[in-house]
Amino acid sequence: IGTYTITTNTVNGVSFSKTGTFTATGPQTVILNGSGTPVDAGNQTFAVTFGSSTCNFIINFSAGAAPATGTLSGAPGSCTPVTPAGTYTQGIALTSANTIQVQVNVTTIGAYTISTTTVNGVSFSASGTFATTGLKNVILAGTGTPVSSGSQTFAVTFGSSTCNFSILFAPG
Repeated sequence: IGTYTITTNTVNGVSFSKTGTFTATGPQTVILNGSGTPVDAGNQTFAVTFGSSTCNFIINFSAGAAPATGTLSGAPGSCTPVTPAGTYTQGIALTSANTIQVQVNVTTIGAYTISTTTVNGVSFSASGTFATTGLKNVILAGTGTPVSSGSQTFAVTFGSSTCNFSILFAPG
């Protein structure tokens, strides 16, 4: 009985470990915690070490989802259509009511992240998966606290496609 540390080597950007205390002798089940981000798909062999003993196990890493492709409507100019929601006031933090809806023409299904630049202390983003191709409306959630009032222009990016929209921030 006593404290233990069980670790693996780092393989494919991933490792496993666990530290704890055994309160009884005999066979024990220990669940190792994983960390890291896998780099490649396929079978990877890990060596587990506990004290002076070592054994191996294999994990099959699946291929990640291919990224979605397409273009933002209105790119490379003004985003069309673009629909802002919520109120935007200098010095008042954005809430879940502060969103921007943009339109995307999806040409390849898959995972996506659509985001804006940070302007005036504020940015917008959304992530998910497109399951079908064609025109899709995507709602970007806003975060941050506007630093100043006035009209501010944001650049939205989806893959290599970019378009712009403006928001008028009221004085605080």
